[in-house]
Amino acid sequence: MNSTAQEIYPQIIQSLSPSERLRLATFILNGLLETNSPPIDQHDFWTEEDQTDIANFSLPYAASQVSFAIEDDRDYLIGSSASMTEWDSEADEQAYGDL
Repeated sequence: MNSTAQEIYPQIIQSLSPSERLRLATFILNGLLETNSPPIDQHDFWTEEDQTDIANFSLPYAASQVSFAIEDDRDYLIGSSASMTEWDSEADEQAYGDL
């Protein structure tokens, strides 16, 4: 029987209680330690898959941080003596000059 983890998980493992899942994870990890196999995926370069994984993880995180920074700036500007209209026109003038 050649089953994959993706086939086994929804059929068998997902229905186990949390304590049984932890017990199964312990069995699996202990089995990996006993095999004396070389470390998994140890290399000194980034594969294309590694690069894709890091981009898929880091870009949403970075976007969330930028959104916080923008909200902080907006709160600062609204709380300052300059109105948003004044700020927008100053920013437009700096960005576009005398078009």
